[in-house]
Amino acid sequence: MKRLVFINVLVFIFCAFYASNLKAEENFCIRESGFLKPLLNSKECQNKEIQINKSEFRAIKDVEPKLRSKALLEFRKKEIARKEIETKKKEEASLKKLNLVRLEEKYKDKCEKNLLGGYEKGTIEYNQCLIFAEESEKLEIEKRKEQIALIEKRRIEREQKLKKREEERKKEIANSKSQIKDIFKKREEFNKKVSQIKEENLKSASNTTPAPIKNETIKKQSTPKKWFAKKEEKTNKLNKDIKIDVVKDSTFKVFYFKKNIVNNDKLLSVTNSNSEITFVDKLNKNEFDKLNDQYSNFIIAIPIDFIVFSNTERLDKMSSQLVAGVQQVPNPEFSRLQMELQNAQREYLMAKQQEAYFFRQGQNSGSYSWADLITQGVNVAAQIAAGKKAQGFKQLHNNLTASLSTTPMYIDKEIYQPYSYSVKNIQSEKKGIFKIIEINGNTATEKNLEIIEKKYFKVASNIQVSDKNYENLKNKFNTLDDVNNWENKPLKKVSYDTLVKKYNQIDETKVKKLNSKKELYASLDFEIPKAKKEKSFFSKLFDFGSDNDQEKNNEQKGDSRFKSVVIVKTNKGLGSGFYVEKNKIVTNYHVIENSTKVTVENHDGKIGSAKILKTDKMRDLALLEVNLKGKPVKLSEEALYSGMQVAALGHPSGLSFSMTQGIISSIRKHSTTYDVTGNSNILFVQTDAAINKGNSGGPLFHKNSVIGVNTQGLSKSKTEGLNFAVHVAELKKFLDN
Repeated sequence: MKRLVFINVLVFIFCAFYASNLKAEENFCIRESGFLKPLLNSKECQNKEIQINKSEFRAIKDVEPKLRSKALLEFRKKEIARKEIETKKKEEASLKKLNLVRLEEKYKDKCEKNLLGGYEKGTIEYNQCLIFAEESEKLEIEKRKEQIALIEKRRIEREQKLKKREEERKKEIANSKSQIKDIFKKREEFNKKVSQIKEENLKSASNTTPAPIKNETIKKQSTPKKWFAKKEEKTNKLNKDIKIDVVKDSTFKVFYFKKNIVNNDKLLSVTNSNSEITFVDKLNKNEFDKLNDQYSNFIIAIPIDFIVFSNTERLDKMSSQLVAGVQQVPNPEFSRLQMELQNAQREYLMAKQQEAYFFRQGQNSGSYSWADLITQGVNVAAQIAAGKKAQGFKQLHNNLTASLSTTPMYIDKEIYQPYSYSVKNIQSEKKGIFKIIEINGNTATEKNLEIIEKKYFKVASNIQVSDKNYENLKNKFNTLDDVNNWENKPLKKVSYDTLVKKYNQIDETKVKKLNSKKELYASLDFEIPKAKKEKSFFSKLFDFGSDNDQEKNNEQKGDSRFKSVVIVKTNKGLGSGFYVEKNKIVTNYHVIENSTKVTVENHDGKIGSAKILKTDKMRDLALLEVNLKGKPVKLSEEALYSGMQVAALGHPSGLSFSMTQGIISSIRKHSTTYDVTGNSNILFVQTDAAINKGNSGGPLFHKNSVIGVNTQGLSKSKTEGLNFAVHVAELKKFLDN
């Protein structure tokens, strides 16, 4: 017995050792006792032995010899069941292939890759498209059947209504006929009365012609009503058969997406009296696909931005005169009154002398002849005239004396001094930017439509209040408030025809063709999740550089951190800022303080408008919402320490997109310029990296993470290398509140 067991063990070791080297077609033999041996030379097993294959051998080799026969039977049952499942799967796969071949013959044009979409032949998406096309066709057929049934139902109801209306119309016609008969009777009676009146007028002896009789009432009553004719027209329209039109509507449509952007209330307003434009409140992939399925010729207008820009085209130096002082000079009015007073006195004396002369002449005439009497009368008349003249000059003398007494002898004369003031010739421009997506059949294009409104201003500065023409100059020129008020007003309304004219004038070189559905969706800014492609074993094994690595290598040619930095421009000056979200920017509060207009410019030179969402004076921080999307920064999570390498990005002294480097000098609490108490309650990062005017609001980086917001540098005349940035912890508190 022991000898038999020993032999079995040796055979088992032998089989186990050579099992891995045996070919797939080699077989084994098993006895009733469970003994296993390889079938080497002979092709068949001996009596009382069963031939097994390699897989069966592997399945039972570790089982005890007595239980191997039973294990072999169980294994073979499982193999039979497994093969049946595989055959079923193969049959199902073959049926699916045949079904896909059938579907491909019908729906190949719909699912193959074309200009506006589709999939590569043989892909999973392509096969799913074929199946979905058949299902949608079935649903369409069912819907059509339902529509036909509904139309049939409505047709029956319409016929019933028409019958009722026909009966009512017949009744109304009968009533109208009776009314017409009554009218004719009344007309005959009226004509009889008219004839009687005419006969009475002929019999009368008066020559007056009878007044004309108005026949307006007769005309009004004699004309039959035509309202039933309109009803007949309506019934004829209702009798027309209703057809189901599954073809796309080819009429030109214009849709305006009311997208919520910064300064949306200042954008273009179109007079839409004839409803040429359809306003859309929301636009996503599903809504767009519905429009595309319904219409074949339409455009979608999407507001992009509202940008205001004012530029000084020319600076003119103007000259004027201001009042430098006052000196006393003789009053010319006083001198004039004096001369007139002297003349009046002289004329008065001469008139009195004439009066005395004619009085004496009248007294000297001693005879009373007719000649003497006439001469005496002339002298008396001359005496009276001279007396009146003297009295007039006396009155004038008194008036002049009164005026002279109230007129100063000397008056103040202003001394003028020449000076110059500046006049800025400013051109202001408001620009509404719209993206126009045009769908025409199977082609799609993208255009940018710009509605521009310009105005010129002349703003004077340094006009002195003591200028002799101050009020005239003040009314002649504009002020900066006039410019700001115009900039803050929305664009003027334009008609639909004007808008179409501007659209047709767009330069064809600026039209972008969208060659695929992916480009179209990207242009519409639809968020579509990207499918992750798993790498094969060999691609992982021999992966010497991925696409991401290639992008990193490209970005290393220029510092990619500048993609997150912007120039913040206001009507007061400029500063820096950086993206914390795709459409939100952080800067310093003092950069945008008291600003009526804020715009941003990114590293690519694109300009967008911004509005202030919230501010924090204590931390000197502000959050802006912008229309120009950008790459958000990563806020640091690690502990900061002295000696850590840092880089300050910004635009010092207007030198855009500059970078200075240094280390963290210290982490300390300090007070901002807005804290009147001077309490050191805000956490700052002190650094020797240069921070100058224009860096304010920019990021302070450690590697690729932001550790602070550049805010201030102390005067270089007093200190050197003392610069500060608001700690990233303060920034997080500001964003979380």
